[in-house]
Amino acid sequence: ILLSPRVRGQAFFDDSANSERRVQTLSREKREYIRFTSVKRKKDFVHGEGFGARTYLKKKRCECASDGVILLSVILLAGHSCGGASISYAFECCPKKISKAVFVCATMVSDGQKPFDVFAEEIGSAEMFVQESQLLVYGNGQDKPPTSLRFDKQQTKGLYFNQTPSKDVALATVSMRPIPLEPIMEKLSLTPANYGTSRRFFVQTLDDHTLSPDVQEKLVRDNPPAGVFKIKGSDHCPFFSKPQSLHKTLLEIAQIP
Repeated sequence: ILLSPRVRGQAFFDDSANSERRVQTLSREKREYIRFTSVKRKKDFVHGEGFGARTYLKKKRCECASDGVILLSVILLAGHSCGGASISYAFECCPKKISKAVFVCATMVSDGQKPFDVFAEEIGSAEMFVQESQLLVYGNGQDKPPTSLRFDKQQTKGLYFNQTPSKDVALATVSMRPIPLEPIMEKLSLTPANYGTSRRFFVQTLDDHTLSPDVQEKLVRDNPPAGVFKIKGSDHCPFFSKPQSLHKTLLEIAQIP
């Protein structure tokens, strides 16, 4: 969930005016590869809790296969699940460096909220959760507060991957890691002058068993974004269950003036 140094820093990307002219002189195969890597540099995808870079593997394949991928002049951030808090923080720190923020069934919190608060309606308060959970990891010792939360692999498919193909479930569950608790338990300070100027878009996943459609609707009502997009038949991980639909949605958002 932590932001990369690129997002925290001031220097983002080189927007060379000559890059497109250089691309045109290359073969079609090389041209498509460079266009893909250019777009990849213009978009940052912040994965959610427990996931890693492989999260967007199918999403990247969709970009490689598409024609006429546009080149963006400033960054577009997309955050999944608890990664929504990361892109909110990025907007607060560097509002002029970010064109749009896309919350993919993500924790689109308001000022003073914790990412965990988004899940509170379904799993109870943070205090109750820490007391009752059997999956906590005490990385600093049993006499210290818990540091992370392990996934229950028996429940993961039903919660995260209820519409995902079995081969992708196998890949994802092998790659998933414990969730650090500190980032999701920390309140965010978001100001009208910075975060308030953001152009936010929310992508709803309509067959989501982790962040239910009702909770997603409440997030949109309480903290209205500039636009809402819905992916039918998607579980909590649309990059696995509906990669083409997610790819189409992100391109549509990217092309909004």
